[in-house]
Amino acid sequence: MGNPPIVFLVLAGVGALGLLVLTAITPFLLRVTTTFEAFGIVAESLGEFVGTPRLFRVGCPLILMVAIAACLIGAVLLVIRFFTPAV
Repeated sequence: MGNPPIVFLVLAGVGALGLLVLTAITPFLLRVTTTFEAFGIVAESLGEFVGTPRLFRVGCPLILMVAIAACLIGAVLLVIRFFTPAV
């Protein structure tokens, strides 16, 4: 069938991977989902206040993504500028 020590090593590896997921990845995912939930609540409240909830549900994430993309493009261009030799 299989070598018993290898089976125990595989089980220990799966257990270690489970502990890694519980201690490192789960809190990060919890923060990300909490941020998205808060963003959704704010967008929905603003939409109800203004009278166009659909516009805010679609528009707020689009504006946020454009702002993030602009920051990333700026950071990449800055890094390229720093590492390009002067003419």
